[in-house]
Amino acid sequence: MIAICLNLVGFLFNLIPKYYYANMLSLTNMGFGILSIIHVVKNYQKKVLICVPLFVLCGQFADLFDGRAAEHFGSTKNGEMFDDVADFTSFGLATGALIFKSLNVDMGFPMWLSGALATGYVVAIAYRLIRFVVNKRKAG
Repeated sequence: MIAICLNLVGFLFNLIPKYYYANMLSLTNMGFGILSIIHVVKNYQKKVLICVPLFVLCGQFADLFDGRAAEHFGSTKNGEMFDDVADFTSFGLATGALIFKSLNVDMGFPMWLSGALATGYVVAIAYRLIRFVVNKRKAG
């Protein structure tokens, strides 16, 4: 069964143009981020403190390889922007949602304070990504 699944995946990857590989990995990263956000919002329990960081770590793993895939196989015209949006979703919004919920529910912080701290984190991540993109474009 494993060999059949691997052959099927190999066959499907041969049908997809190679310059989409980086975007597929970015989409995987974004998918883990969205899964994390849904998990925090819908199923908040103690196990979320383990599951959500694990999902973000899996997104980080996909993010590690999407840049290498883009360098090796090329990418689409908007692939770099898609990668930044995926990073913001996975590392900014998902982690910000976890910060908000854990501070509010587990630690008993007032909602306004946990919201302010989570918003500050999300804004810092957005600023970092924007600064990175601007510096990268200046460098050429």
